[in-house]
Amino acid sequence: MRETAADRLKKARVRAGYETAADAARAFGWNAPTYFGHENGTRGISSDRAGSYARAFKVSAAWLL
Repeated sequence: MRETAADRLKKARVRAGYETAADAARAFGWNAPTYFGHENGTRGISSDRAGSYARAFKVSAAWLL
């Protein structure tokens, strides 16, 4: 099965040391429902948002997307 942007976002979060999506959303001041949707794949991730996540989790936006 092909890895999705949501899969990579979750992987990046875990590697960055945030146990839950709520922990990451709280730490970075992100809207939790929006972040949850991005991580569980029910919402697409814009390139701007991918850039924010990439900077926070120290990965590239291109890899996330």
